[in-house]
Amino acid sequence: MNRMGSTAGGGVETNELSKFLTAIRDDIRLRILNALCQADRNVNELTDILKARQPVVSHHLSILRMHNLVSVLRNGRQRFYRLNTQHPYVKYRDCLAKVLRSLKMS
Repeated sequence: MNRMGSTAGGGVETNELSKFLTAIRDDIRLRILNALCQADRNVNELTDILKARQPVVSHHLSILRMHNLVSVLRNGRQRFYRLNTQHPYVKYRDCLAKVLRSLKMS
């Protein structure tokens, strides 16, 4: 490992990809991203879609925010979450959507 925290042959890009894959490795986080690909949503909408408790959804949203995959829009007291289209790996969203669809089928 070099001083930047990446492997000798992989470079920083490999390290960033590894962080991205770690962020999306959980089924709930993948389902949140899938829901946000369709529209901005608040926590209540996500809990209904995911059939999960609010603290669980909030926890996973915080992880996605920490990895800069999701951003927050405030509208009064409401917070709406949206997919961060500025994230370097979000450009692979079409590929990710295919993976999500295949997971639904299995």
